[in-house]
Amino acid sequence: MNCWKANVEKYQQKIKEMDEEESKIREKVIGIKTKDFKKDQQMRLLHMASDELISIKNSPDKPDGEVFHPDDNFCTNHQ
Repeated sequence: MNCWKANVEKYQQKIKEMDEEESKIREKVIGIKTKDFKKDQQMRLLHMASDELISIKNSPDKPDGEVFHPDDNFCTNHQ
């Protein structure tokens, strides 16, 4: 009878350990999915900005003069 009880306790402990491991894996999966979602969101925004820039550059009524510099980097200084 004691052997049976020891086996039950051993398997209950193993189940508890596996549940904890499953929880950790689920947390990692959620973290990875969150990072993937953020990356996809950034890519969509980048493509939208790129498409908007192309449409502005190709637009017949684009701004003229010193105001519009679509090819310039934000870090360059205009003098």
